Amino acid sequence: MKLSRFEYLAPRSMKELLGMLAEHGRHARILAGGQSLLPSMKIGLLEPGSLIDINAVEELSYVRKENGTLRIGALARHREVETSELARSHSPLLAAAISSIGSLAVRNRGTIVGSLVNADPRAELPVVAVALDAEIVVIDAKGEEHAIAAADFFIDRYRTSLKPGQMVLEVRVPSSAKDTGWAFLKMEHRPGEFGHATAAATVRLRPDGTLTECRLVLGGLGATPIRLVESETSLEDESPVEAVLQRVGETARSSVSADDDADLSLAFRQHLAAVLARRSVVTAAERATPGILRPEGSQP
Repeated sequence: MKLSRFEYLAPRSMKELLGMLAEHGRHARILAGGQSLLPSMKIGLLEPGSLIDINAVEELSYVRKENGTLRIGALARHREVETSELARSHSPLLAAAISSIGSLAVRNRGTIVGSLVNADPRAELPVVAVALDAEIVVIDAKGEEHAIAAADFFIDRYRTSLKPGQMVLEVRVPSSAKDTGWAFLKMEHRPGEFGHATAAATVRLRPDGTLTECRLVLGGLGATPIRLVESETSLEDESPVEAVLQRVGETARSSVSADDDADLSLAFRQHLAAVLARRSVVTAAERATPGILRPEGSQP
Protein backbone atom coordinates (compact mmCIF):
# COMPACT_ATOMS: atom_id res chain seq x y z
CA MET A 1 0.00 0.00 0.00
CA LYS A 2 1.31 3.48 -0.89
CA LEU A 3 1.74 6.26 1.64
CA SER A 4 -0.80 9.05 1.52
CA ARG A 5 0.53 12.50 0.62
CA PHE A 6 1.95 14.56 3.47
CA GLU A 7 4.10 17.63 4.03
CA TYR A 8 7.60 16.88 5.31
CA LEU A 9 9.02 19.31 7.86
CA ALA A 10 12.50 19.17 9.43
CA PRO A 11 13.13 21.65 12.25
CA ARG A 12 16.71 22.14 13.45
CA SER A 13 15.98 23.69 16.83
CA MET A 14 13.35 23.62 19.57
CA LYS A 15 12.24 27.10 18.51
CA GLU A 16 11.57 25.91 14.95
CA LEU A 17 9.91 22.76 16.24
CA LEU A 18 7.50 24.66 18.48
CA GLY A 19 6.63 26.96 15.59
CA MET A 20 5.78 23.97 13.42
CA LEU A 21 3.68 22.49 16.20
CA ALA A 22 1.76 25.75 16.40
CA GLU A 23 1.13 25.84 12.64
CA HIS A 24 0.72 22.16 11.77
CA GLY A 25 0.29 20.35 15.07
CA ARG A 26 -3.39 19.50 14.75
CA HIS A 27 -2.76 17.35 11.67
CA ALA A 28 0.90 16.46 12.20
CA ARG A 29 2.82 13.47 13.52
CA ILE A 30 6.28 13.53 15.04
CA LEU A 31 8.92 11.43 13.27
CA ALA A 32 11.84 10.25 15.38
CA GLY A 33 12.83 6.61 14.86
CA GLY A 34 9.85 5.80 12.64
CA GLN A 35 9.80 2.12 13.64
CA SER A 36 6.11 2.29 14.60
CA LEU A 37 4.92 5.36 12.71
CA LEU A 38 6.01 4.48 9.18
CA PRO A 39 4.59 0.91 9.16
CA SER A 40 1.28 2.33 10.43
CA MET A 41 1.27 4.84 7.60
CA LYS A 42 2.10 2.18 5.01
CA ILE A 43 -0.97 0.13 5.88
CA GLY A 44 -3.23 3.16 6.10
CA LEU A 45 -3.79 3.24 9.86
CA LEU A 46 -2.37 6.76 10.03
CA GLU A 47 -2.64 9.49 7.39
CA PRO A 48 -1.08 12.63 8.87
CA GLY A 49 -1.14 15.85 6.90
CA SER A 50 2.42 16.62 7.99
CA LEU A 51 5.43 14.77 9.34
CA ILE A 52 7.68 16.77 11.64
CA ASP A 53 11.09 15.08 11.57
CA ILE A 54 12.82 15.98 14.86
CA ASN A 55 16.09 14.12 14.21
CA ALA A 56 18.09 17.32 13.74
CA VAL A 57 16.90 18.81 17.05
CA GLU A 58 19.94 17.86 19.12
CA GLU A 59 18.45 19.20 22.35
CA LEU A 60 16.14 16.16 22.39
CA SER A 61 18.90 13.54 22.34
CA TYR A 62 19.96 12.75 25.90
CA VAL A 63 20.00 10.21 28.70
CA ARG A 64 20.91 11.82 31.98
CA LYS A 65 20.24 11.68 35.69
CA GLU A 66 19.07 14.66 37.71
CA ASN A 67 18.02 14.65 41.37
CA GLY A 68 17.71 10.87 41.41
CA THR A 69 15.55 10.75 38.27
CA LEU A 70 16.58 9.25 34.94
CA ARG A 71 15.57 11.59 32.11
CA ILE A 72 15.29 10.16 28.60
CA GLY A 73 14.87 12.62 25.73
CA ALA A 74 12.55 12.17 22.76
CA LEU A 75 15.46 11.21 20.46
CA ALA A 76 17.16 8.71 22.78
CA ARG A 77 17.38 5.40 20.91
CA HIS A 78 16.56 2.04 22.44
CA ARG A 79 20.13 0.87 22.03
CA GLU A 80 21.52 4.00 23.66
CA VAL A 81 19.48 3.38 26.80
CA GLU A 82 20.02 -0.40 26.69
CA THR A 83 23.82 0.01 26.74
CA SER A 84 24.01 3.07 29.00
CA GLU A 85 25.70 2.23 32.31
CA LEU A 86 23.79 5.10 33.86
CA ALA A 87 20.44 3.71 32.70
CA ARG A 88 21.35 0.09 33.53
CA SER A 89 22.37 0.96 37.08
CA HIS A 90 19.40 3.27 37.61
CA SER A 91 16.76 0.94 36.18
CA PRO A 92 17.82 -2.62 35.27
CA LEU A 93 14.15 -3.41 34.66
CA LEU A 94 13.97 -0.82 31.90
CA ALA A 95 17.22 -2.03 30.32
CA ALA A 96 16.06 -5.66 30.40
CA ALA A 97 12.77 -4.81 28.70
CA ILE A 98 14.51 -2.80 26.00
CA SER A 99 16.87 -5.68 25.21
CA SER A 100 13.86 -7.82 24.23
CA ILE A 101 12.57 -5.31 21.68
CA GLY A 102 12.75 -6.34 18.01
CA SER A 103 16.11 -6.75 16.32
CA LEU A 104 19.33 -4.84 16.84
CA ALA A 105 18.48 -2.77 13.76
CA VAL A 106 15.14 -1.78 15.30
CA ARG A 107 16.78 -0.87 18.63
CA ASN A 108 19.46 1.18 16.88
CA ARG A 109 16.82 3.35 15.26
CA GLY A 110 13.69 3.21 17.43
CA THR A 111 13.18 5.54 20.38
CA ILE A 112 11.84 5.05 23.89
CA VAL A 113 9.39 7.91 23.49
CA GLY A 114 8.19 6.66 20.09
CA SER A 115 7.31 3.25 21.53
CA LEU A 116 5.35 4.84 24.37
CA VAL A 117 3.46 7.23 22.08
CA ASN A 118 2.52 4.37 19.74
CA ALA A 119 0.76 2.73 22.73
CA ASP A 120 0.64 -0.75 21.27
CA PRO A 121 -0.78 -2.91 24.10
CA ARG A 122 1.66 -5.69 23.16
CA ALA A 123 4.73 -3.45 23.41
CA GLU A 124 7.30 -3.84 26.15
CA LEU A 125 7.75 -0.26 27.33
CA PRO A 126 4.23 0.84 28.30
CA VAL A 127 3.94 -1.94 30.89
CA VAL A 128 7.40 -1.15 32.26
CA ALA A 129 6.68 2.58 32.41
CA VAL A 130 3.61 1.91 34.57
CA ALA A 131 5.52 -0.52 36.79
CA LEU A 132 8.29 2.04 37.35
CA ASP A 133 5.82 4.88 38.00
CA ALA A 134 7.42 6.85 35.17
CA GLU A 135 6.25 10.26 34.04
CA ILE A 136 5.67 11.30 30.43
CA VAL A 137 6.59 14.96 30.00
CA VAL A 138 4.55 16.72 27.30
CA ILE A 139 5.27 20.08 25.67
CA ASP A 140 2.86 22.18 23.59
CA ALA A 141 3.37 24.79 20.89
CA LYS A 142 3.66 27.55 23.51
CA GLY A 143 6.56 25.74 25.16
CA GLU A 144 4.53 24.87 28.22
CA GLU A 145 5.38 21.52 29.82
CA HIS A 146 3.44 19.21 32.08
CA ALA A 147 4.04 15.69 33.35
CA ILE A 148 1.56 12.83 33.00
CA ALA A 149 1.83 9.67 35.07
CA ALA A 150 2.40 6.66 32.82
CA ALA A 151 -0.70 5.02 34.31
CA ASP A 152 -2.78 7.95 32.99
CA PHE A 153 -1.01 8.32 29.64
CA PHE A 154 -2.37 5.16 27.98
CA ILE A 155 -6.12 5.38 27.41
CA ASP A 156 -6.85 2.74 24.74
CA ARG A 157 -5.20 0.66 22.04
CA TYR A 158 -2.86 2.99 20.13
CA ARG A 159 -4.34 5.98 21.97
CA THR A 160 -2.77 8.19 24.59
CA SER A 161 -3.78 11.34 26.43
CA LEU A 162 -1.50 13.34 24.10
CA LYS A 163 -3.50 16.15 22.47
CA PRO A 164 -3.14 17.72 18.99
CA GLY A 165 -0.36 20.28 19.00
CA GLN A 166 1.53 18.47 21.76
CA MET A 167 4.53 16.15 21.70
CA VAL A 168 6.40 14.13 24.27
CA LEU A 169 9.57 15.90 25.35
CA GLU A 170 11.02 13.24 27.64
CA VAL A 171 10.36 10.32 29.97
CA ARG A 172 11.30 10.53 33.64
CA VAL A 173 11.99 7.35 35.57
CA PRO A 174 12.27 7.76 39.36
CA SER A 175 15.00 5.98 41.26
CA SER A 176 14.27 2.75 43.13
CA ALA A 177 15.74 1.67 46.42
CA LYS A 178 18.92 -0.39 46.00
CA ASP A 179 17.29 -3.43 47.57
CA THR A 180 14.40 -3.45 45.08
CA GLY A 181 13.94 -6.69 43.16
CA TRP A 182 12.55 -6.58 39.64
CA ALA A 183 11.26 -8.84 36.89
CA PHE A 184 10.30 -8.53 33.24
CA LEU A 185 8.68 -11.55 31.63
CA LYS A 186 7.44 -11.95 28.06
CA MET A 187 5.51 -14.74 26.39
CA GLU A 188 6.51 -14.78 22.71
CA HIS A 189 6.77 -17.23 19.81
CA ARG A 190 10.22 -16.05 18.71
CA PRO A 191 12.75 -13.64 20.29
CA GLY A 192 12.28 -10.07 19.14
CA GLU A 193 8.59 -10.41 18.32
CA PHE A 194 5.81 -8.63 20.16
CA GLY A 195 4.77 -10.83 23.06
CA HIS A 196 1.31 -12.23 23.53
CA ALA A 197 1.67 -11.07 27.11
CA THR A 198 4.23 -9.36 29.32
CA ALA A 199 4.62 -8.75 33.03
CA ALA A 200 6.73 -6.29 35.01
CA ALA A 201 7.17 -6.33 38.77
CA THR A 202 9.15 -4.55 41.46
CA VAL A 203 9.26 -5.69 45.09
CA ARG A 204 11.02 -4.93 48.36
CA LEU A 205 11.27 -7.37 51.22
CA ARG A 206 11.91 -6.97 54.93
CA PRO A 207 14.67 -9.02 56.63
CA ASP A 208 12.02 -11.54 57.74
CA GLY A 209 11.05 -12.18 54.10
CA THR A 210 7.72 -10.36 54.07
CA LEU A 211 6.96 -7.92 51.28
CA THR A 212 6.85 -4.25 52.11
CA GLU A 213 6.41 -2.80 48.60
CA CYS A 214 5.15 -4.28 45.34
CA ARG A 215 4.11 -3.06 41.89
CA LEU A 216 2.78 -5.63 39.44
CA VAL A 217 1.66 -4.81 35.89
CA LEU A 218 0.55 -6.92 32.91
CA GLY A 219 0.77 -5.99 29.24
CA GLY A 220 -0.79 -7.37 26.08
CA LEU A 221 -3.87 -8.71 27.86
CA GLY A 222 -6.05 -5.63 27.52
CA ALA A 223 -6.20 -2.34 25.67
CA THR A 224 -3.77 -0.72 28.11
CA PRO A 225 -1.32 -1.95 30.78
CA ILE A 226 -3.16 -3.60 33.66
CA ARG A 227 -1.88 -2.71 37.11
CA LEU A 228 -2.81 -5.51 39.50
CA VAL A 229 -3.66 -3.41 42.52
CA GLU A 230 -5.62 -6.21 44.18
CA SER A 231 -2.69 -8.58 43.77
CA GLU A 232 -0.32 -5.97 45.15
CA THR A 233 -2.56 -5.50 48.17
CA SER A 234 -2.74 -9.24 48.78
CA LEU A 235 1.07 -9.36 49.00
CA GLU A 236 1.43 -6.66 51.63
CA ASP A 237 3.10 -7.95 54.81
CA GLU A 238 3.11 -11.48 53.37
CA SER A 239 5.88 -13.91 52.50
CA PRO A 240 5.80 -15.01 48.84
CA VAL A 241 5.00 -18.64 49.59
CA GLU A 242 2.72 -20.98 47.64
CA ALA A 243 -0.60 -20.00 49.22
CA VAL A 244 0.11 -16.30 48.72
CA LEU A 245 1.29 -16.80 45.14
CA GLN A 246 -1.85 -18.78 44.39
CA ARG A 247 -3.93 -15.84 45.56
CA VAL A 248 -1.89 -13.47 43.40
CA GLY A 249 -2.54 -15.69 40.38
CA GLU A 250 -6.27 -15.78 40.99
CA THR A 251 -6.60 -12.01 41.32
CA ALA A 252 -4.50 -11.58 38.18
CA ARG A 253 -6.74 -14.02 36.32
CA SER A 254 -9.88 -12.07 37.25
CA SER A 255 -8.34 -8.79 36.05
CA VAL A 256 -8.38 -9.91 32.40
CA SER A 257 -11.73 -9.50 30.67
CA ALA A 258 -10.81 -8.85 27.05
CA ASP A 259 -12.88 -10.63 24.41
CA ASP A 260 -11.46 -13.62 22.56
CA ASP A 261 -9.46 -12.64 19.49
CA ALA A 262 -7.86 -14.37 16.54
CA ASP A 263 -4.73 -15.23 18.51
CA LEU A 264 -5.73 -16.12 22.05
CA SER A 265 -8.96 -17.03 23.78
CA LEU A 266 -10.08 -15.23 26.90
CA ALA A 267 -9.44 -18.39 28.94
CA PHE A 268 -5.84 -18.58 27.75
CA ARG A 269 -5.27 -14.85 28.34
CA GLN A 270 -6.49 -15.32 31.91
CA HIS A 271 -4.19 -18.32 32.31
CA LEU A 272 -1.25 -16.25 31.08
CA ALA A 273 -2.13 -13.48 33.52
CA ALA A 274 -2.07 -15.89 36.45
CA VAL A 275 1.19 -17.56 35.44
CA LEU A 276 3.07 -14.37 34.56
CA ALA A 277 1.92 -12.57 37.71
CA ARG A 278 3.11 -15.38 39.97
CA ARG A 279 6.40 -15.89 38.17
CA SER A 280 7.22 -12.19 38.08
CA VAL A 281 6.73 -11.92 41.84
CA VAL A 282 8.98 -14.96 42.36
CA THR A 283 11.69 -13.57 40.08
CA ALA A 284 11.57 -10.11 41.64
CA ALA A 285 11.64 -11.51 45.18
CA GLU A 286 14.67 -13.66 44.36
CA ARG A 287 16.48 -10.63 42.98
CA ALA A 288 15.62 -8.60 46.07
CA THR A 289 16.74 -11.33 48.49
CA PRO A 290 18.57 -14.24 46.81
CA GLY A 291 17.55 -17.60 48.26
CA ILE A 292 14.32 -16.32 49.78
CA LEU A 293 12.25 -18.88 47.85
CA ARG A 294 14.47 -21.93 48.09
CA PRO A 295 12.33 -23.92 50.52
CA GLU A 296 10.41 -26.64 48.70
CA GLY A 297 6.86 -25.70 47.77
CA SER A 298 7.48 -21.97 47.52
CA GLN A 299 7.89 -21.88 43.75
CA PRO A 300 4.83 -21.48 41.48
